[in-house]
Amino acid sequence: MSKERVEALIGNEKSRFSAADTDYLMGLTDEELVIAEKMPDVEVKAATEEEGTSSESQPAKGEPAEEETPALETEGDAVGEAGSPEAFLAGAPSEIQEVLTAGLEMHRSKKAHLIKELAANPRNTFTEEQMNSWDIKQLEGMAQIANVPTYEGRNSGVVDPAIRAAEDAKVPPPLKVFEGKSAKSA
Repeated sequence: MSKERVEALIGNEKSRFSAADTDYLMGLTDEELVIAEKMPDVEVKAATEEEGTSSESQPAKGEPAEEETPALETEGDAVGEAGSPEAFLAGAPSEIQEVLTAGLEMHRSKKAHLIKELAANPRNTFTEEQMNSWDIKQLEGMAQIANVPTYEGRNSGVVDPAIRAAEDAKVPPPLKVFEGKSAKSA
């Protein structure tokens, strides 16, 4: 009896179940199959009419639905594709072109500066082509890692006692603001 119910569920156009669910449905008890039969039907026609598509374009049961990616509306040849930034800017209003061009110049100069710093580092093992393919965040991170502080030429905090004595001799004694008891007795 349960095999007939499973076949009826799978054969129903409005059913949520497909042939791929046969093993699952066969493992259910009769009570669970009754519950599965009472599940609300899938309204295939209503859903497709709302989306404005026909039922012919719907995938068959058991097949995954293909996700549609919206196509970019393009004006010109390379705006929606992987074109150059200049081609993208060509279609923008003049004020936006000015702002984006200035930003693009700053981006390029900062990237060139970071690559130059990294290339000058003797511990750098990357080629300029590799570094050119990185984005700014990666270059900034690598520059920060490469910036190892050195303490060459800095004072270690240890001062020669002879130098300390000579400096102390140059310091004038403190001013006497209040005369103490020893000054009155003298």
